[in-house]
Amino acid sequence: ATEAIKALFRKVGSDNVSAKKQESAARTIVRWEGVGTILFALKDWHLQSSEFARLAIGTLIQLTYYFNKVKRVLVRFGGINTILDAAKKHDTDLQVRSNVVGLLNNFSVTDDYEAREEVATEECIEVVLETMKSWPNNNYVQTAGCDYFYNISVVDGMKTKLRNNKNICSILGKIIDKFLDSSNDDVYQAAKNAFDIYGTK
Repeated sequence: ATEAIKALFRKVGSDNVSAKKQESAARTIVRWEGVGTILFALKDWHLQSSEFARLAIGTLIQLTYYFNKVKRVLVRFGGINTILDAAKKHDTDLQVRSNVVGLLNNFSVTDDYEAREEVATEECIEVVLETMKSWPNNNYVQTAGCDYFYNISVVDGMKTKLRNNKNICSILGKIIDKFLDSSNDDVYQAAKNAFDIYGTK
C-alpha cells in the first residue's frame, strides 16, 4: 500500500513534476474515483504507518487544490474525521501534522459555506492551533495555519469565538512579531491578513 501511494504522490506532489502534469495526473485520479480509494486506504493504514499517512494526506492536498469536487467526496465519506484521527495518532510527526494543516486549509478555501463549516469545528481548530504551537518556526505550518484562520472567519460567530476562547489575536500578533524581519514574507503576510480580520469587531 505504501509503494502504491508513493507512486500516486510522485505524480501529483513531487517538486520534479510540472504543475501542468500534476493537474493532469490529479484529473486522472479523480476520474477513476481514486479519491475514495485513497481515503479508505488512509482509514485502514494510517495507524500502522506515519509514512503512509503523510503520503496519502499529501496526495489529497494536491487533489483538493485542483478540484473542489474532491472536497465534497471527502466530506461525504467521513474524510475529515479520518484526517483528524491521523493527526492525533501522529501528533509528534511534523510531516503528517503539517500535511493535515495544509489539507484543512485547502478545505477552508471554498465558496461552499457548508463545506467550510465542516473544517471549522472545535476539533479542527485545536489540531491547527496545536500544530502551530508545536512547530513555531516552520514556515509552511505557520502560513497554512494563518490562512486557515483567515478563511474560517466568515463562519457565523467564529471571530468572537476565537477572540474570546482561543486568544487568536495574541497568537497571530506573536507570529507577526516573530516573522516581521524574516526572509520569508509569506508567514508575516498570512498572519497580518488574519490579524486584520480578527482585530475588527
